[in-house]
Amino acid sequence: MKYIHLIIFVLIIYIFANVYLGNLLILIVLSGSMQPILNPGDIAIIKKSDINDIEIGDIITFKIGNNFITHRVIDKINGTIITKGDANEDVDDYNITEKNFYGKFVISIPYLGYVFNEIKHRNVLLYFLIIVLPSIYLMYIETKNILNYRPKYERIKEKLNRKSSRIIIKIKVKEFLLISLTLFLILYLILYINIFGLKEIVYVKDVINYRIISDGEALDDYVEKIPYIMPISWFLFICEIFGKYSKEIIFMLLYLTLIIIFKRFYMERFPRVLK
Repeated sequence: MKYIHLIIFVLIIYIFANVYLGNLLILIVLSGSMQPILNPGDIAIIKKSDINDIEIGDIITFKIGNNFITHRVIDKINGTIITKGDANEDVDDYNITEKNFYGKFVISIPYLGYVFNEIKHRNVLLYFLIIVLPSIYLMYIETKNILNYRPKYERIKEKLNRKSSRIIIKIKVKEFLLISLTLFLILYLILYINIFGLKEIVYVKDVINYRIISDGEALDDYVEKIPYIMPISWFLFICEIFGKYSKEIIFMLLYLTLIIIFKRFYMERFPRVLK
């Protein structure tokens, strides 16, 4: 579990370091002009980019007056970038230049914007509880793990020397394998069979690169689709990297996440059972 703490800690440091250096911009979504990919209260992460690298279909962020706007590029005419919100009927009437252009939208985090908004406008104590305290905790855990590090064979030897019942161990291993198999089957039925009849997110090669369709609705010429069980931006982010293998990657990530969560609680109970 310590490696999970380390990964989270490094990721937080990486994000805030890039924000400080100006390579990333974190915005709170205030309007529904880009729904359903961006909803009010979401956090949008924007990567600083060159305006010359922008292509039709990209979601970009630019500044008009004192406000940042994140909309999709629907056309480029004689070097002029034409944008529009996915949920808007009318095309934008903004003059986007190198001076007011910032970068490309990367991914969103649902609802976290509400927390940041409370922190910003109301309560310093809340900022301490949500940001500072977890960071201190992660630093403490990692420092403790480093100071208490022992070679792997010593840790294994210590575990084997504990007073325990081999029968109980075997039962617990079987229980763990059974629950792991059950989680695998449930996740497969949800992701591949869509047993609950959920709406589906479809990744397509188009200006707006996703569709939301009903279960069983036919759609030609798409790259990948999954039941609507995760934020659209997460699904599109994975699809942009892995293409037609995205569903397998998502299945693997979700399954490993469930196993890690289950194992965490399982291992916490395990020593008490063996006493």
